[in-house]
Amino acid sequence: MGTRKIVWPSLILAAGVVLAGCSSTSTPAGSTVTNPEAAKPAGSWPYPNGDLENTRDAAGATISSANVAGLQQAWTFKLASSLVTSGPGFGSLAATPIVANGVVYLQDLGDNVYALALATGKLQWEYQVSSKIVEGEPNGVALAGGVVYGDTMTTVFALSAATGKLSGSTRICSAMVRARSASSR
Repeated sequence: MGTRKIVWPSLILAAGVVLAGCSSTSTPAGSTVTNPEAAKPAGSWPYPNGDLENTRDAAGATISSANVAGLQQAWTFKLASSLVTSGPGFGSLAATPIVANGVVYLQDLGDNVYALALATGKLQWEYQVSSKIVEGEPNGVALAGGVVYGDTMTTVFALSAATGKLSGSTRICSAMVRARSASSR
């Protein structure tokens, strides 16, 4: 069957997207450690399962069963300890990062959103929500038209993919309550 493409876990390994939940720093921003010996990460992962068909296949990936053992971690991004929120069995990060145009976008369980340079792991911007409510399920972001969409337990929001600046938000909790009471009449 030739070389078999290794799916999402290996793409992340090759890209060096190893995300840790704790750090000794007390500043809001996370920190990055790079490995100059590792190959520079490349590629994209624009949807949580790779593509709209949920194939979890990294099209065009150079990772194979023949070379996966020789891969090295390219960089590590650690969240600042002041932002770490953990859920039962999840740690601080539980959603699939989105990778597009050389940027890794991710949301932690505190609902904070980060944009990291794919090649270096350096923080480009962050949007802090610092929710102390762990919802019991992983959060994650979506990306479309230069906008990063995220959510909290009560709000959905839109951020500029380039700057992380808030471009809009909608409180959904009260709207859901109104919809439920209207349907019960």
